[in-house]
Amino acid sequence: METWTLSVDRRKADRAQMIAELELLAASVKDLQVDIFDEDEYWNAADSGAFRDFVPFATLSHPHRAGLEYVAEDLLERFGWLVDFRPPEK
Repeated sequence: METWTLSVDRRKADRAQMIAELELLAASVKDLQVDIFDEDEYWNAADSGAFRDFVPFATLSHPHRAGLEYVAEDLLERFGWLVDFRPPEK
């Protein structure tokens, strides 16, 4: 199983809209697993003080990397530079 962490720019992203899109993707992409982090974690994550404030938002898992690439392309198309993807921190 391949897993990526989705981070979002919390200063500009609409959390509810992001959740709605992730739920839609989870329902339409076979074998996609989406685990959204608690709202408290999202709002209480440390602010790095940079121009953008990317914080972990969810983990995305799929048996094939191509499934995650498809999801990443969809989210980038919809949200542009408000999203970022990387392997989960260990």
